[in-house]
Amino acid sequence: MSAYAQFLPLSGAVCHYSWGSRRHGRLRPYIAELLNRDDAGLPWAELWLGAHPANPAQVIGGPDAVTGLDMLCQQYPAEILGKDAKPQFPFLLKILSCGQPLSIQCHPDSRDARRLHRENPQLYCDANPKPETLVAVTEFRALAGFRQMPDIAGELSRITAFSPWWSLWQRDFSQDCRGLCQALFALPQLVRLTMLQTASREIQTRSEDRSPAAELFLQLTTAAPDDAGAAFAFLLQEWRLQPGQALPLPPRQLHAHLHGTGIECMAPSDNVIRVGLTSKAIDLDNFWRCADFSASSLELSCGQMLSPGRQRYPVPDSDIVLEILHDGEFTLHRPSGGPGILLLLAGRGELCRPGAPALPAAAGSAWLCPAQLAQGTFRALIQGSKAVWASI
Repeated sequence: MSAYAQFLPLSGAVCHYSWGSRRHGRLRPYIAELLNRDDAGLPWAELWLGAHPANPAQVIGGPDAVTGLDMLCQQYPAEILGKDAKPQFPFLLKILSCGQPLSIQCHPDSRDARRLHRENPQLYCDANPKPETLVAVTEFRALAGFRQMPDIAGELSRITAFSPWWSLWQRDFSQDCRGLCQALFALPQLVRLTMLQTASREIQTRSEDRSPAAELFLQLTTAAPDDAGAAFAFLLQEWRLQPGQALPLPPRQLHAHLHGTGIECMAPSDNVIRVGLTSKAIDLDNFWRCADFSASSLELSCGQMLSPGRQRYPVPDSDIVLEILHDGEFTLHRPSGGPGILLLLAGRGELCRPGAPALPAAAGSAWLCPAQLAQGTFRALIQGSKAVWASI
């Protein structure tokens, strides 16, 4: 039997971005708690489980003691990815845990991803699109997709401080969301900064008459007082996900994760076009070219129950399968016969394959199911066990 016709333990890459969750009293950040590690006073933002060269997971076992999943895919493509597969791992699974808002951003579609990587490979490090789905683990807040234009206009017209932006938009730009964004960034920097500060003070005087968007604007201007991204609180829809609810995000949809912990599954890309709430590079030229400025048709998903304890969530514009497994015993489906990754979020279980002893799986452990492993099963051993399964 091949060394890759078996489950292989994975060690994910942890990212300590500044917006990540931090310790609160005795409560460790979610990712540190999941992995049973000392938080060391750091923000714990993301756990990557995939082969993206920016942060590849490490494979423990097999012919080599420890090796990057990206290198393993290059050395043994048929065994890991499948005989007829493309020469790259087909998805990226993450845990995302934000204590502060992320940047206002969108991701390119296939055509723009190829162009961006060709034109600026330093900023856009791969040629892949980035459709993604986030499934809430805790209560999760996010901005995503433009609101209807009458709703935006009703909010902005009530705030006197926004008159420079409002007047410029009505005079010089198209009367839609694209034009409104263009007018915001066309304001002289000092005028825009003064406007944001004045608007914040004006809204603070309306303690009994604040919309949810105005409340969020105050939070964002407090965290980033000189950042135009705060104004997107009025432009984008706010979503409040309960655990188990999902927000599918196709390419080109403008969004910002605000607070909470979730499971993200996406195409294998790290291409991000940022326009606000960030200290990183802002790329307005490609924002105008790549973002979808139409009123959003996004909807939350509760997934599809395939069987008791098995919930499947769509990842838009992709063949990626994302499932949450609660208790019970589950065959690990791979519709295209490609690889899969399982992450145990809670409880205790075991991984089974024909003709071999079961492998114990503890909470926080992650496992690669190579394409060469024809059949695999996950079995929960205690009540309350919960696992994530991603495959293709």
